[in-house]
Amino acid sequence: MPRMSAVSELNVPGGERLDIRRMWPVLFLIVAVLLACRQPNALIYPYFYAEDGAVFFKQQYEMGFTPSLVTRYAGYPHFAPRTLAALCSPLPVEYIPIAYTVVSLLVAAGVLTFFFAPGFRPIIANDSLRACMVVIFALMPNADPLMKLADVNWYMLLFMSLLVLFSLPERTAARWLLFIPAAMATWTSPAMVVCVPVMFYRAWNAKPVKGKMFGERLWWAALIVMTMGYVFAVEKQPWLMAML
Repeated sequence: MPRMSAVSELNVPGGERLDIRRMWPVLFLIVAVLLACRQPNALIYPYFYAEDGAVFFKQQYEMGFTPSLVTRYAGYPHFAPRTLAALCSPLPVEYIPIAYTVVSLLVAAGVLTFFFAPGFRPIIANDSLRACMVVIFALMPNADPLMKLADVNWYMLLFMSLLVLFSLPERTAARWLLFIPAAMATWTSPAMVVCVPVMFYRAWNAKPVKGKMFGERLWWAALIVMTMGYVFAVEKQPWLMAML
């Protein structure tokens, strides 16, 4: 992990430590409630919003998971919302809108509380301060992308933006388990390519983990390949081809 000395100078002296495993579910619940209170009608009167019904539900219902997963919409694949649509598909049709609302809420709360993870201590050592920042994240103006499957892409971009600052777990199994949501995020929106320069920086400056030189470097290299590979899956529109 590269040492971020310039940022670490912002740490609160003493670096208060909390029981992350015990506090994380509490913080997650607080954030989920705050987000739900910002747009309660989405839970009280659930409905298909934009692409939620016309694209993700319709194609999942008609095509099934695998064909819909590789189907481009607006010129590119949407792995995260299509996977969530597949998870909700066994429910009766009348419950699908509320299921989309709930899973989108859980994704948003999960991404925001990710910043509370101990892997961000090299940036802000004080756990209480990071918890407060997570609550502030939940209060920031973001009403439009709340509880809509069509806007999960934006939370995936936020997740990737946080991940490139995250200290990866030392345990190999935990590190590669984290790779699963990271890879899914990279194949959700072309906007993820903005994180590639920082991925290269992290791979170049990766330090040996438990004596293994290429453990972390290989992880970042694999994520770079996934992210750059997505570019070749994006449909080239005529107007875009004219610019190349």
